[in-house]
Amino acid sequence: MTPEATVPRLADFRIVQEDAAEPEVICASEASGERSLGLFRFRSASATTISGVPSCDHIFVNVGATVKVWCRVGQDESTHVLRPGHFAVCPTGYESRCETTAGCDAVILAVPKEALAYAFAERAQPRTGLVSRLSAKDLQLSGLARRLVLEAVKGRSMSAHGVSRLQEKLFELLSERYARSREGEQPGGFTPQVLDRINQYIRKHLSEPIDVHDVAGMVGQSRSHFSRVFRQSVGLSPHQYIVLVRLECAVRHMRSAELSLAEIASATGFYDQSHLTHWTRRVYGTSPGQIAKASRHADPDEPRAVHRRSGG
Repeated sequence: MTPEATVPRLADFRIVQEDAAEPEVICASEASGERSLGLFRFRSASATTISGVPSCDHIFVNVGATVKVWCRVGQDESTHVLRPGHFAVCPTGYESRCETTAGCDAVILAVPKEALAYAFAERAQPRTGLVSRLSAKDLQLSGLARRLVLEAVKGRSMSAHGVSRLQEKLFELLSERYARSREGEQPGGFTPQVLDRINQYIRKHLSEPIDVHDVAGMVGQSRSHFSRVFRQSVGLSPHQYIVLVRLECAVRHMRSAELSLAEIASATGFYDQSHLTHWTRRVYGTSPGQIAKASRHADPDEPRAVHRRSGG
């Protein structure tokens, strides 16, 4: 039987080599939270077939030599040369297959839908996932993929401070360059202007209890209708989004180490320290203490968080 490599957790792909040898796994890092990437790098020595139907958006980045490939993503297919730094995007639910004529060295990134949905909503973008691409070149994207691999090889988890910042940069880049618009796909969603008003309201009242009924009233809708249209527009429920906004602000406070955890919880609208810790572990796959510690021991030249908006 031909050996197969199965990409960890979110990635639903099989990797099979023509010569029946097992592909070399350089590193594999499973997603540790709802906003953490799944990362897998492999190297094959002969013609290779990669196939599957992803349960979340996947990005394949060629970090090796130039190789000729045949690719199919959904209904689109192409035979082309995949050069170093070129990548392909396989959206959620698209049956995908790639066949190389020789060995390859690639990175597969499994992008959690919660992270993309938050990035879209934060920028007031009515978007849904990533656009399918058979081949494209983006030096910034491939550079981020390489840096993430280097951190994974060092044994750093996807929730470590520096790795978390790299992921945030990747999510920002994807939302800006490769998002698929909802326009014409699901009519009736919120416009960017309405999403921006909702964002401003939530951030203004971040330290207070926020009732979805009040947010709905601000845009002149009932709670049930608002919740349905909000999810249709950004892919998250209003409650999920509010929690993520609170958490983003809380993590910034954790990294600055200027407030106690109890003070951070109060300033960002969590019930108490325990409630904040629960959501930090669930979304980021680590504890508030580990985030603060990792920030204190971060490399001096490591980029810090960019404060785009005030969080309360």
